[in-house]
Amino acid sequence: MERKSEILARHCADVGRDPGEIERSCGVGGDPEKTGARLVELGVSMFTIGHGGPEFDLTELRTWIEWRNDQNG
Repeated sequence: MERKSEILARHCADVGRDPGEIERSCGVGGDPEKTGARLVELGVSMFTIGHGGPEFDLTELRTWIEWRNDQNG
């Protein structure tokens, strides 16, 4: 995400656009305590979590939602 954010910033500078106006999303997984804060620093505001069936284990999704809620107070 860091590299992509840098590329986006350069493109925005080329056309005179504020990169802060662009919503950034990122597919995530694992422990949000390890990666979440850094992604937020990079401007990510939408996190997506993929999962497949037929057995849907939503534990990881719950973990990320709880982390997000803790960040938002």
